[in-house]
Amino acid sequence: MHVKTTTLALAAAIAIAVPPPADAQWFRDGVRAPDQSWSKSEGNFGAMLLLSNEPDEFLDNWVQRTPGVRISTTRIARRGEPLAPFILFIGCQEDDRGGCHARFDLEVIKPDGTTLFRTPDLELWERKPTPAEGTLGLAVGYAEIEVGDDDPLGRYLVRAVVREEVAGITLTLEQEIELFGTVTTVIGDGTPGLSETQVNNPYGVVIGPDGLLYFCDLDNQLIRRLDLATGATETIAGNGERGYGGDGGPATDAMLNMPHEIQFDARGDLYIVERDNHAVRKVDMQTGVITTVAGTGEAGFSGDGGPANQALLRAPHSIVFTPDGQLLICDIGNHRIRRVDPATGVIETWAGTGEREPTPDGAPLAGTPLNGPRAMALDPDGNLYLALREGNAIYRIDLAAETIHHVAGTGEQGYTGDGGPAREATLAGPKGLAYAAGGTLYIADTENHVIRRLNVTTGVISTAIGTGERGDGPEPEPRRCRMNRPHGIWTDEAGALYVGDSEAHRIRILR
Repeated sequence: MHVKTTTLALAAAIAIAVPPPADAQWFRDGVRAPDQSWSKSEGNFGAMLLLSNEPDEFLDNWVQRTPGVRISTTRIARRGEPLAPFILFIGCQEDDRGGCHARFDLEVIKPDGTTLFRTPDLELWERKPTPAEGTLGLAVGYAEIEVGDDDPLGRYLVRAVVREEVAGITLTLEQEIELFGTVTTVIGDGTPGLSETQVNNPYGVVIGPDGLLYFCDLDNQLIRRLDLATGATETIAGNGERGYGGDGGPATDAMLNMPHEIQFDARGDLYIVERDNHAVRKVDMQTGVITTVAGTGEAGFSGDGGPANQALLRAPHSIVFTPDGQLLICDIGNHRIRRVDPATGVIETWAGTGEREPTPDGAPLAGTPLNGPRAMALDPDGNLYLALREGNAIYRIDLAAETIHHVAGTGEQGYTGDGGPAREATLAGPKGLAYAAGGTLYIADTENHVIRRLNVTTGVISTAIGTGERGDGPEPEPRRCRMNRPHGIWTDEAGALYVGDSEAHRIRILR
């Protein structure tokens, strides 16, 4: 983020009459208006914080004393566009020399609650007479903010602490601003196919150790790799036939059956979870050979305590590696999470009882039911986030304490709650999770055709991409871009979000 602070020219001229009278912003029929987060008053002094993404136009209105100037604020920021906080005020008290003395501190707070920047002691109105009755004053101190490519998406808080020093009044003003990126297609043209520019119902996506984009081309029964720089694609696993075969040979000669998600282990080998083969398979990225890690190709539930490749799974959907290298599998048809020790190959039930019952908040993981464990994502602090598809909720599992905690979704199906507590929001069959640096959890809210954004620090949920209507675009405005049952999502180190927009037959990127 680039910040430029300066002092406005023509400061003495920047006061303007507005109909209705200026003090109507703070006093109505002689009665003090209720304070709001962005507009407060005390005594005869009132101040408000406005945000503008067209600061030049805003200032032109004031300098030209445009009659009836419209007072408005923006709540949306975009990369590369200037954003300026302005403070308007009335009624500063003069000292015995006829001058006001008012200053303010300006702070911008990131979505994770940390300070992005703080600029202290800017001039509001110093050694000048108070603006005439019926006029608003505009702060002389001025900051212009430009959001950079490395600043995280999400909800920022702009805070101004305004000090009217003669009267001894301090007002703290706050405005929230949502930083939206742009969404574009990295591969796909909206029609199902198999080419350098086409995909067919893409699901899981991940950036590999080589920096390339790997994805599950579901209805082509392939795992493919895309060079984001050149646009070239390559098949990594699958021969295009739906089935179960090829273990011990080249992965590109093997049959796959509805590959849903992929992950890399610490060695750089690729793991594939195949729903309809009821199995997890591994591609040795040095040799290109494919083998089965868990499952037999048949549906069922058995094998705990024994070799994972002799155990039965039922429609597994998602996989993740814990910080100590254990492989976790969302065995959704069995309402369990299974764990495989790669060193021994032994499988066990790690979470879930097999019952389709509600999950109590704060419960021990052992013995607690999970209703449709569908997707998982790790954060850097040793927490595993879990989406319950049938449960329409998101939970956080403390890996150290092995307890489970409710973070989003009421359990009812719906699309409500944006801007409020995530625990009171409704979801519709969430099927993908991705954690981004800075405390953002993205949720593929599949049956709502949107990607939701959860600030894990504040607990507030919002929509990052989509309208709630099924469709395909238009790009690049994220909140105007309709999607069609998105599934797999992934964030890279720069905070960009990749989305398998499945039935739109596109992979999109938000950055």
